[in-house]
Amino acid sequence: MKRDMDLVRSLLFRIEDADLNMRPDFDIDDRSESEIFHHLDLMIEAGLIKGSVIPAVGDPALGEPTFVPMIQRLTWEGHEFLDAVRAESTWNEIKRVTKDNRLRLPIEILKNLAITALNNNLLP
Repeated sequence: MKRDMDLVRSLLFRIEDADLNMRPDFDIDDRSESEIFHHLDLMIEAGLIKGSVIPAVGDPALGEPTFVPMIQRLTWEGHEFLDAVRAESTWNEIKRVTKDNRLRLPIEILKNLAITALNNNLLP
């Protein structure tokens, strides 16, 4: 499964908006539970979110997840990345610049592109 940074960004928004005592709503149109759970796991590995995964009885051949992510909160790095890509105009500019790569760049490069775009809009 390929990493989808649009999905990562959407999930970060949902986690940010969630009450700390409640599970964020991860039901996203046109996205399978397995795809969402896979991306949450990647986000834990990348240090964007604090959480863990619990093994589950699922059949990958049927698109069922084999683990369930337990998400606690955004990390500092998650907040930093989300703040860098928060504005839709900034995100669209990054997508325009990276269209040939389809956002398949290391997260640090995406964050740096976002910061550059923000600086260009903030500074005369």
